[in-house]
Amino acid sequence: MSSLAPTIVRDTLGLRLLRLSEKGKIWNTIDAGANAALATVTASNSANGSLTRSYSILSSPASFLLRGGRTYSAYGGYRVYAATCPAGNGGNVFPGLEGFSAAVEFYTDALSVDLSFRPIGSSYARVLINDQYVSTTATALASTNSLTYVNLAFSGRTTRKVRVEFNGDCSYVGAAVTTQEAIWAPDDYAPKVSWFADSIGAGKGPSIVNDACLLQAGKLLGGWDIWQQSFPGSGYITPGNYTKMIDHIGDLSLASFDIVVFLASMNDNSLDPASVTAAALACLRAARALLPKAVFIVFGGFGGATVPLSTVSATENNMSAAVAQFADPNTFFIPMATDVSPWLYGSGYPGHTDGTGNNDWYMSTDGWHPSDLGSAYVGRRMAAAIRRIVLPNVR
Repeated sequence: MSSLAPTIVRDTLGLRLLRLSEKGKIWNTIDAGANAALATVTASNSANGSLTRSYSILSSPASFLLRGGRTYSAYGGYRVYAATCPAGNGGNVFPGLEGFSAAVEFYTDALSVDLSFRPIGSSYARVLINDQYVSTTATALASTNSLTYVNLAFSGRTTRKVRVEFNGDCSYVGAAVTTQEAIWAPDDYAPKVSWFADSIGAGKGPSIVNDACLLQAGKLLGGWDIWQQSFPGSGYITPGNYTKMIDHIGDLSLASFDIVVFLASMNDNSLDPASVTAAALACLRAARALLPKAVFIVFGGFGGATVPLSTVSATENNMSAAVAQFADPNTFFIPMATDVSPWLYGSGYPGHTDGTGNNDWYMSTDGWHPSDLGSAYVGRRMAAAIRRIVLPNVR
């Protein structure tokens, strides 16, 4: 018998991220496409009366993995929130909490599942079975202001993993199956990630917020749990209609985040460089005080078609200077505008193309935010850059 003591292999964030990244290279929900044969998805205002075993996200939270935020009770449903929305936000959230998108995951052996929602506006659900979309097009809910349902019907009994993606105004209530069937939560290996940014982080641009660029990058990287702790119009100096970045830095205490992703805000374009750098540095330091062990990923300037690349590059350089002054070994800067191959550039955009750059097709018609095609493109570049610059250096 050997007298050697057993070797204890300790899991680390770096190892988890690398394992997930390798998994993402082999299979991810973006490249897997859609398969309509996986389930029949039907929106209805009527529940299936035979499905009487109910699982509530609030009273049976252990039956689900919730992605993108936390739950709170509102409007007769259970909304998801990721950040505290300050006063003066135009009354678009209640009670001062914001979650732009979310998802739930669970296993079931059922032949039919009723998903129940209590939306407060136009809402949708998009379903994946065993990490593959039934359709990449979201299913509109049958009601905009009352209890409503999405039924999943399967062919043949087996155990399936279900993921349901929905927008922030779509209050998820729970799921129901027959009394002979069950729902239970999958294991959770996903890193918890805060996306601390502006309207890009909030999902402005693509048709649905679940297709925002970093959310797509997280899927390509094997599956990250990303909280959109972002507010449109905000910057490190510019408050917009919401708040400056540092004014809601306390939102990073809502969860034990493994990673925080920052972005040089286009809302700070053309402002005093030293002031932008100082404000971004203060934000990084405040975030580090709250999360001493988290990995910080700082992306550079996001170029809209209505702003010259030189202006975006200057904003990116302000952010790069803040990271350099921060001098934190667990913080990584990823250039976008000043990359050897700039990510987004050109003064054209759909409806106003001019042949000066790729914004002709990657920008939305507002000239500021990436379209569906642009979000997919930026998501891939984000994932590739994180694999190259960040993952080899995380312990």
